[in-house]
Amino acid sequence: MQDTLLIDALTQLLADHCTPAVVRTIEAGGATTTLWQALEASGFCDAMLPEAQGGAGLGLNEAFALFSACGEHLLPVPLAQTQLARALLAQGGLSAPAGAVALAGVASGSRAGDELLLSYGAVADWLLLGDGQVLRLFDLKDAQREPLGDNSLDARVRLPATATITLPSAVDLRAQQALLLAAQMAGSMSQVFARSLQYANERVQF
Repeated sequence: MQDTLLIDALTQLLADHCTPAVVRTIEAGGATTTLWQALEASGFCDAMLPEAQGGAGLGLNEAFALFSACGEHLLPVPLAQTQLARALLAQGGLSAPAGAVALAGVASGSRAGDELLLSYGAVADWLLLGDGQVLRLFDLKDAQREPLGDNSLDARVRLPATATITLPSAVDLRAQQALLLAAQMAGSMSQVFARSLQYANERVQF
């Protein structure tokens, strides 16, 4: 019951605040502020935090439907990635900063100035980097970014000089990031199928 209520609540929130017009505006370089403030105020950014810390205590399996909903609505900000990032930082006893968090993983040995191809790199406020056996959190406020093209949310981002947080961790962040993206892709494909079916049923032959 709780999962259904959460999914329904997020679906309604996205229907209200993540309209096609909003998505197109952000993809064209518009501000994400209004949309992100609505997501923060809803509490969904903390869905994977323990209940004692104000979250819903969702694990990856339980949150999969939320990730999928993000894909269904083509959400142009990294809500799913932020949910996971906040949960990982909380497991290390740390609080995540406000703002959207992108994820990336490297084998080891990242250095200041390294260039990363970053999903949601054009709109993220922070980067949580899985770097070998540690997680590093970087502030992207002043980072150099090169969008991959017109209307792209992904960008090449030059790694800032200093991480604000470094946390020992054995998490395979690349694998978990792949799971999030797979869930979002599944949601997008589900929406395409639903709209195609609707069109086929409503189409009138002249």
